[in-house]
Amino acid sequence: MGKGLGREFLDFINRGNVVDLAVAVIIGAAFTKVVQAVVELFTTAALNPTMAELGIDSISSWPAGNLLVALLNFVVVAAVVFVVVKSVERLRHRTAKPDPAAESQKQLAQAVERLSAALEERRL
Repeated sequence: MGKGLGREFLDFINRGNVVDLAVAVIIGAAFTKVVQAVVELFTTAALNPTMAELGIDSISSWPAGNLLVALLNFVVVAAVVFVVVKSVERLRHRTAKPDPAAESQKQLAQAVERLSAALEERRL
């Protein structure tokens, strides 16, 4: 029974999904630090001078300040993720090889059209 369970576990790990998930989590953790740095840079560069002019020490001192900070963080994080995803999509599109199945389907469709035209000419 122990061997069977161990073998099943190894099969589970070797499927690739677990490894892919682990890599995604590790990259996500590293990416979180980058996004936090961008959010911090944005809030420091954009909001601190404005808040200083208004005489506000911190946004969190407002009644809905924490909500405002969370919304601002969300918008900046969403913008950074959007830019990264669009960049990766462009890179994938440039390096993507033509799909042989799509090319085969195109050739098959052209052959069917030629056959249909030939049959019409012969009135079959």
